[in-house]
Amino acid sequence: MSKSLSEDQIATLRKWAEDGLDLNGIQKALTEQLGIHMTYMDTRFLLLDLGIELRSPAEAAPAADAAAQEVPQSISSGQLKVTIDEVKQPGVFLSGQVAFPTGARATWLIDARGSVSWEPILGEPSEEDLNAFQKELGHIIRTQLGRI
Repeated sequence: MSKSLSEDQIATLRKWAEDGLDLNGIQKALTEQLGIHMTYMDTRFLLLDLGIELRSPAEAAPAADAAAQEVPQSISSGQLKVTIDEVKQPGVFLSGQVAFPTGARATWLIDARGSVSWEPILGEPSEEDLNAFQKELGHIIRTQLGRI
């Protein structure tokens, strides 16, 4: 698909991404403004093919807002680091990754119903790690709800 786009259309896609449009917004703009109908995944693959990275409106915000996106908390021998994904998945309230002080890593998400799930990437966190993660996730949820 990327080969059938004109240079002007590609430039328009880049501008939308730089202006902070998310994947859903770009998909909608493709249809409404350029008459190009694509699925969510096809839109994502198009952006990947073109090397276009999405920028969230938070990237243009002051450093204080950026700090709220990535909140470390010191515990025992290391740091718990919880990050929030910039691109929201359909049906997902929040998602991100967590790095535990023990070296374990995982991805997590909260769906639209409020259910929390996570998928290990590396190792298994300790019970202390999981308790710290729950506490930090609660803080992140309260912070995010304050922005809605």
